[in-house]
Parts: sequence; structure tokens; C-alpha cells
Amino acid sequence: MGNALFLLRAHKITGNRRYRDIAYRQLDWILGCNPFDASTVEGVGRNQPERLINTDEFFPPTPQIPGAVMTGICGTQEDEPAELGLGSDVEYDMPPTSLLMWLLVELQEIVD
Repeated sequence: MGNALFLLRAHKITGNRRYRDIAYRQLDWILGCNPFDASTVEGVGRNQPERLINTDEFFPPTPQIPGAVMTGICGTQEDEPAELGLGSDVEYDMPPTSLLMWLLVELQEIVD
């Protein structure tokens, strides 16, 4: 999402629509247009991986938070998407959640 925000800024500066289009593709990936057909936003889209619930770390455990973004699809050494559910890819994280909110606001401001 950080890349998408950068590309939107480049679009605003240069007017090059390709930057905007690639930023939209970044958002599509997060919402489920990826090799797993899985959204990493809780409660949005489909095929979301089962979120990690670490009952030993927090009491009470982290609840289900609609709109929260999981850390995302991890990659392998071959730069291919790793299987979902390995732990670190299916837990909520504030930076991606904040970046998603920022990205959605920025995309709303674009009128082409």
C-alpha cells in the first residue's frame, strides 16, 4: 500500500494515468485479486485466511476487527507467494490497516 500511495503521488504530479492504474492494482491485490483469491481485509471480500489467535500473548485475546488488515501474503525465496496460514501473514497489523485507510481516501480524491 505504501507503493500505491507513492504511485498516486506520482500520478498527481505527472498526470500519468499508468501510475494511478498500478496503484489500483495494488489495492485489488489486497482485496483478493491475488493467487489465493483471498482478501487480507477482515470482513471485506472472500476466502480470508483464518486469522492467528495467540491466546498466550494477550488477555483477553485480540477480537475479530472488521476492516483490520492482516500483514499480508508473504513470499518465498523464489519470489512466489507462500501458502497462507503460516502465522505471520494472518495477524492484524496497524501499519497496513492505516495505509489502507489512507489509500482509500487518496483514491476517492482522484477524478479522471
